Amino acid sequence: RGLGLSETQMSAFFKAEEEMQSNDRQVERALSAKNELEATIYSIRSELSEALAPYTTDEERETMSTALELLEDWLYNEGEFETAVAYEEKSQQLSVQTKQLRHRRAQAAAARALLDSLALEVDDADRELAAFEASGGDQADQAQQHDINSEVEKTEDDKDDELDGDAHLDADVIGVSATDEEANSETQEIDAAGDAGSQARSASISVSAVDNAEAATTLARSVNEARACLAKIQGSVDDLRSFEEQVKWDQAIEAVTAAETIKAQLRSARDKLNRACEK
Repeated sequence: RGLGLSETQMSAFFKAEEEMQSNDRQVERALSAKNELEATIYSIRSELSEALAPYTTDEERETMSTALELLEDWLYNEGEFETAVAYEEKSQQLSVQTKQLRHRRAQAAAARALLDSLALEVDDADRELAAFEASGGDQADQAQQHDINSEVEKTEDDKDDELDGDAHLDADVIGVSATDEEANSETQEIDAAGDAGSQARSASISVSAVDNAEAATTLARSVNEARACLAKIQGSVDDLRSFEEQVKWDQAIEAVTAAETIKAQLRSARDKLNRACEK
């Protein structure tokens, strides 16, 4: 009680102090919200004339510009000393009004990124096809040569069988021992095993070559589809640079989005070729 104040007076004093501090905070918040609303108005006005111009119609820009002027008049007149809540509500309304316009711009940027990504994917696929043509053709030729060698070896074996038959007749006449005949039999078994191994190798190479060829054909087809899609996307992206009507915009976005499927198919075909060539 150094100040000579009663408990009731002290309580009233502290309450008044708290109210003043609360009012100060509200004023600061309102001023901050007012400045933010003012900055938002300037920002949107700049966007309409520059960044958002390609993605809006003349009517949309005119409507939005009128709304900004009315809001600015309110801000500097009857709304000059409004609450923070009032300013924040106005800012939220502006955000809703410009959301679709900004979304269009973001979609166009994503479409161009997808176009670049798909173009790189096609280039990579082209290089893989070129590599296959450089190495895969040799493997196919090798398989064909194995088939030819097998036919030659088969013909030679038939001749050997005829000679062996004559040899057996001669052996009966001149009394060749049974040991020699057993040796000839073992030799024939070894030759037969060699023929089987050669045929297996030839079959393996042939199957591998066929797998590679089929995978390459699939990849080539996917590349052609991707190139056609690229051309379509390029036209769509060009359309997105100059917004005319929502229906046309939606169609362009749909065409661009379809590229994701084409890109996935192309990647799958590339993986298939790589797996086939690794066998």
